Amino acid sequence: YKRQVSTQSTWGYDMHYDKQPKCGAGCSEVLTDARGEYSAHRFARRAVHIVKEHDPTKPLFMYLALQSVHSPAQAPQAYIDPYNASKRPVFSGMLAAADEAIGNVTAALRAQGMWDNTVVVFTTDNGGPTVTGDGVGASNWPLRGGKHSNWEGGVRGEAFFYAPGHAPGAQTSHCLLSAVDWLPTLASIADAPVNSIPLDGHNMLPCTLR
Repeated sequence: YKRQVSTQSTWGYDMHYDKQPKCGAGCSEVLTDARGEYSAHRFARRAVHIVKEHDPTKPLFMYLALQSVHSPAQAPQAYIDPYNASKRPVFSGMLAAADEAIGNVTAALRAQGMWDNTVVVFTTDNGGPTVTGDGVGASNWPLRGGKHSNWEGGVRGEAFFYAPGHAPGAQTSHCLLSAVDWLPTLASIADAPVNSIPLDGHNMLPCTLR
């Protein structure tokens, strides 16, 4: 699974492990042993380890950015085989691997007794690529356009928001929310003071849960 990045006459191996925030020189470790391992498996295993080692009485913020279903279109063959009869077997395999990874993390949160006090945001950062070179099988229909465009298919996405104790139950919100709104929204749930910080976003919790 692709880890090398090339630009004209130079290339590099882009898979690192930072032992702490703002790791810097001498701290960030190049994971040469990750070659050939599917990133969803690696990321999920690390996330599960963090949950298991965490003290449930203390706050935890985790940002888990799975590369599935980003290009390149790759997945372990065992995840592709069940979908060989479909039109998008590789894409489906990538999605299945991502689903398994998320399931492993949520299972760890439950085992650690943290699930009922955890807020989960599952979201995209853009519409799926449809006509560009990094397309892997996405469809934004009926929206026009895709990633790299300013049409709705490129800038509009969906999100899943799980907030026990704040959401009354399953519901659908059509509230217009931007990526910059997540910080003040989540901070309001955690009772974290952010009023003194100049932010572009707004607390959208009342809108998303109405």
